[in-house]
Amino acid sequence: MPNSRCINAALCFVIAHCASGQTNTNCANAIVLTNGMTNSVITSNANSTNNPTTDCNGYSIGHGVWYTVTTPAYDVRLDLSTCGSSYNGNTDLQVYTNGCGSPGGPILCSHGNNPFNCSQSEAGLSFSAESNTTYYILASGVNGASGTLNIVDN
Repeated sequence: MPNSRCINAALCFVIAHCASGQTNTNCANAIVLTNGMTNSVITSNANSTNNPTTDCNGYSIGHGVWYTVTTPAYDVRLDLSTCGSSYNGNTDLQVYTNGCGSPGGPILCSHGNNPFNCSQSEAGLSFSAESNTTYYILASGVNGASGTLNIVDN
């Protein structure tokens, strides 16, 4: 659902959060992604306190925002994409299943590449997702990159 805190609702009809007032900068406040709906957010002011500082490939990350996806009662193919994002560098995705208290290591990550034929600076993942599982997704920028993040799950 779009955020009603935007000053001009006509300009924010697709944007989930305005540049300030982000609430999903930590795992406990992750936003639920709705299948097929793009969530857009400006990450330049995202505070990454208590978030991982490197991805599973060892790249430095920051300006992270969190999302969740819960699968139905059957296994599905889960596609996560940042295609269409406008960053001053690469986007990065990390996927966890252990919850927010102790996320442990990510089960998957993507550092500025994707299987969706969009810019190779935009992260994306496609994987077999187990039934009845909540996936926690950290979307961030590599080496301090930030900008307009567009994230969608299908």
